[in-house]
Amino acid sequence: YDLIFPERYFLIIDNKNNRKFVTTNMKRANISKKNINLTFFNGKHLNTYWDITDAANYTQITSKEFNSEEHFEDEEIEYSNEKILNASNKEIYQSEKSQKLTDEELNELKKTITNKDELIKAIKDNNSSMEKRTLLSQEKYIKKKTQKYKNLIWVTDPTLFNIVETFFIFDPKSINYLRMDSISTMLVNSNFLPEANTLIYEDTNNILTHAYAMRTHFDAKVYHVYSDKIANKNMNLFNFSNRQKSIIAYIEMKQLTDKKSFGYEMLNKKFN
Repeated sequence: YDLIFPERYFLIIDNKNNRKFVTTNMKRANISKKNINLTFFNGKHLNTYWDITDAANYTQITSKEFNSEEHFEDEEIEYSNEKILNASNKEIYQSEKSQKLTDEELNELKKTITNKDELIKAIKDNNSSMEKRTLLSQEKYIKKKTQKYKNLIWVTDPTLFNIVETFFIFDPKSINYLRMDSISTMLVNSNFLPEANTLIYEDTNNILTHAYAMRTHFDAKVYHVYSDKIANKNMNLFNFSNRQKSIIAYIEMKQLTDKKSFGYEMLNKKFN
């Protein structure tokens, strides 16, 4: 299942680390003010990288290109911190004179050079501080310019890890500030047994429930207890099959405490 198809959710991460869960049924999505044609990705492989700067021509790229890693030849690796000991950070990185191009010349370049790689190279070549920088600093400079002038994306599967990571970065309150290391700790230190039915009451918008369901390898029931309403809006992000979804049951809290309620006897038999 490494192909994208209309009903399947996938995660888009751009080179500015903005993220969005989407399906191709959504047709289009905006990330970093860039409107993406999602239907283009029908039938494409997951865990691939794309340059979508040109709206009419999406081009597959490598992970190194996505991360803006420079390919320096061995003979070029001659820069060291010794070269900049007598210069302040201001002189090297923040000097207004480091860029040889004027604003007018830079604007003209942007109009005449359509290839963004060539534009970034021209800006780099006209920066007088480049020869004083370490290789690491040069790579950071290139990455910064790439983020500014190019739209690169990583198309990947919504795993438990990157679902939790995405929510923790952009909306941590919605999952009660849950982190992946917290999930691991709970699985290790609780009395959870993968082959046994599990009763769980949580406030992480079902993320923790899904984690336990996955840990059972979908061979045992997971009963999600809720107080007011069922919180299952994140279920589709996991791309569970109908059978996998069926192992999660939703139980209202009163069924655990009210002996007259439907299901009380059944649940007591299952967990006693």
